[in-house]
Amino acid sequence: MAKDAVLIYPPIKFGSKESFTYPPMGILYIATYAKKMGLSVKFIDSLIEGGTKEEIAASIVNENPKFVCFSIMTCQIHSAMKLAEMIKNANKDIKIAFGGSHIASTKEELFHFTKDVDYLMYGEAEKSFYELYNAKNEEDLSKISGLIYRAGDAIKINPNVPIQNLDELPFPDLSLTKLYAYNGYYVKSLPVATVMGTRGCPFRCTFCDQFATMGREFRFRSPKNIVDEIEHNHDTFGVRDFVFKDSTFTCNKPWVYDICKEIVNRKLRINWSCNTRVSMVDEPMLKAMKEAGCYMIAFGIESGSQHVLNMMKKGTTVEQAYKAIRLCKEANIEITGYFMIGNPGESEEDAIKTIELAKEIDLDYATFGVTIAYPNTEIYHWALQNNCLKDRQWYMKEVDTDIVGTREINGGALDKEDFPLDVQLELCKRANKEFYFRPSYIIKKITKIRSFSDLTRNLKAAAEIM
Repeated sequence: MAKDAVLIYPPIKFGSKESFTYPPMGILYIATYAKKMGLSVKFIDSLIEGGTKEEIAASIVNENPKFVCFSIMTCQIHSAMKLAEMIKNANKDIKIAFGGSHIASTKEELFHFTKDVDYLMYGEAEKSFYELYNAKNEEDLSKISGLIYRAGDAIKINPNVPIQNLDELPFPDLSLTKLYAYNGYYVKSLPVATVMGTRGCPFRCTFCDQFATMGREFRFRSPKNIVDEIEHNHDTFGVRDFVFKDSTFTCNKPWVYDICKEIVNRKLRINWSCNTRVSMVDEPMLKAMKEAGCYMIAFGIESGSQHVLNMMKKGTTVEQAYKAIRLCKEANIEITGYFMIGNPGESEEDAIKTIELAKEIDLDYATFGVTIAYPNTEIYHWALQNNCLKDRQWYMKEVDTDIVGTREINGGALDKEDFPLDVQLELCKRANKEFYFRPSYIIKKITKIRSFSDLTRNLKAAAEIM
């Protein structure tokens, strides 16, 4: 039976599968809302399902849908455009919409590169996609929040209206996914599910494009609503491991305490992790989080050099990183650190400070990557002004490669005269080797292996680093 809509998270590279990835929340929310409103939907996450472009396109066309909706990050734009072309060649009557963070940052730009995409959407699209599906004429289109569409020779861009009451949205429907295909570097058990408790971010980090999709204002789901979702997925799907995908989970302390109380009072035996800033944790809150099942916090530490952090407008200090990690260790919560190399104002010596910091504070996990100037970020505009980008639309120039991510490294990194890209890449390799292959670190990881799945996960992670 034909589906009304197919909603797809396209691959970064055709023919490959990601070993470590989580359910994509944005497109899954849209699919769930459409299903709740009565549409028959198919959800495809090509990052974990894999497939050639022919196989993926056929799986979509065979459903004979009225609409296909793509959610794309910048690194997925080329695979999405190829799929759109194949879908249109097979059935020109299928309507295609693109949304996601890349569209939020570039708005109507994609219309100048393809005729295969009928609509673009930016911002929060749960309600908007359903309204688009049911639109009958241009008057209907003009009322849809965040819709970008062609009207004759003109391109119309509707205002985006953020959803204020997040509790009114249905929980992402995990039955639409291949739940057991998801895994993470440090999850305690499978299956694993993701949770979003907030939307929006008021911080001004120069490298981040989240504001384009979610806005500058924090909006919160109620603690009861969040824990209702956790309990539902625990009871229905057997999920005991949850990953909060909020960029700054601890931005509102009373809210965090209330979530922890809900979990404890319901006697939910779960494990969970979250992301936050090194400036936003304290001892009492970490104790409450640990009691409620928090086992891991990921911090965007970014750099070991204060003047680089200042250039990034991170709003944190190196000293706060030391303190936050110490407090987490005292609370028996593991720590992941994210670091960037090649930022504006950064030298090779600064990058070495970053590597030394990561080792000195003794994180449980660390991720090192070169800085990428994503469109519409402050770093992107800085890079153009300082001649650090070879092409202002670097993301539209596909690179023929077998290495996932090389397109971004080749085009979107800051190739600075005083800190060239090849040096940045070498330092990233050095950072991974020096961090993960320390004898003390290897011994610590071996002593924490409790099962065959732990061993397998660690070996896969090591293979990706080498």
